[in-house]
Amino acid sequence: MAGVGLAGFSEAYNKSLYALKTIALNRVLEKHRVDVHGKSVLDIGCGTGFFTEYYRSRGARRICGVDITHVSVIRLRQKYPDCVFEIADIGGESKPFDETFHVVNVFDVLYHIIDDVRFENAMRNISALTRYGGWIVITDVFGERDSSPAEHVRFRSLEKYRRTFVRNALDRLGIFPLYYLMNRRLLLPPRLVSRFGLPLSLVDRMLQKLGVINGGNVKLLIARKREHDSKTTE
Repeated sequence: MAGVGLAGFSEAYNKSLYALKTIALNRVLEKHRVDVHGKSVLDIGCGTGFFTEYYRSRGARRICGVDITHVSVIRLRQKYPDCVFEIADIGGESKPFDETFHVVNVFDVLYHIIDDVRFENAMRNISALTRYGGWIVITDVFGERDSSPAEHVRFRSLEKYRRTFVRNALDRLGIFPLYYLMNRRLLLPPRLVSRFGLPLSLVDRMLQKLGVINGGNVKLLIARKREHDSKTTE
């Protein structure tokens, strides 16, 4: 968990981050009446398999995963033999599967693609992997402008997402807060911040429940692929 979470922070701190992701995702799916039971799901950036377990526990019929890390895919193939995992770069020229999915899960992936061409490739592939009428959940800051707080991170503006959504037949449905005090270094060493993970996460849960706008922190966006033909949509 710590290996694919926020670098430098404890495993317990990263577990708190994932707990907040779960709460937000539950609310998003419930609000937009997305029932994953019996549906197909693609987890892009499947990592440790956290979201594989999430969707399995909710009765997803078929789950596939994509990750750029070889060791993650090998471990997940062993742990979940009933699922399909592929080593692939979603920002590459071609999509990793020939099928389409009801739900495409893209947590903590796109803002690590700092190259604009690869970002556009990723969005094109994500749309191509989504069934007509299917849902996509994405995390980013979605602010007024792009920002790069670290060499390997590029948060993109909501306007940039809006433009690429238009090009890829996607409609934004809503944006929900993920973190407030969590996921920040707070001008203190990670070890020290990690000690306050529990109280910080409790504050974040309260603010999340109240629906307070979280400004420049990471959010969860849900989009839907535009209906093409009622005969091709399940």
